[in-house]
Amino acid sequence: ISIKPASDLAVVKSVSNSKPNYKDTITWTIEITNKGPDTAHNIVMNDILPKSVIYIDSDGDYDEKTGIWNIESLNSGGKAKLNIRCRINSTGLIENTVSVNATEFDYDMTNNNDSEVIYVNPSSDLSIEKTVNASSVNFNDLVKWALVITNNGPDDASDVKVIDFLPDGFAYV
Repeated sequence: ISIKPASDLAVVKSVSNSKPNYKDTITWTIEITNKGPDTAHNIVMNDILPKSVIYIDSDGDYDEKTGIWNIESLNSGGKAKLNIRCRINSTGLIENTVSVNATEFDYDMTNNNDSEVIYVNPSSDLSIEKTVNASSVNFNDLVKWALVITNNGPDDASDVKVIDFLPDGFAYV
């Protein structure tokens, strides 16, 4: 009887911040463990990043276009770790899923996938521009100021309040 090599690969995904703000940088960490009994070969980790994050870099040979990280081999009991840095580019719930497989028979497929969910609070980027109809005026001239408020997103802004005090020597009419 010939027994084919077997290895139980397990993958665990974690994130540096599960409640980041819009435009924050986070790090996804993927750890692969070979629970044996044999050495695993031609390991392929697949982690296609969600469109709501922008890839910055990683500390391994990870291809952000295909989502693949190849590991030549991993001894029984061995571990491999990859960190992927990304910038948040969306708000709301963001889920990132990872999977792993190898050449050898994997007798426990229940631990070959993992995911992390993060929540990014709604965000808005408000700007205000104040203009005046005249830069030089006489006593009792009517001066008009205009305030233009712009929301550069990504989400709607609510309960926005603007407070604008008149300079000394001016009165509301």
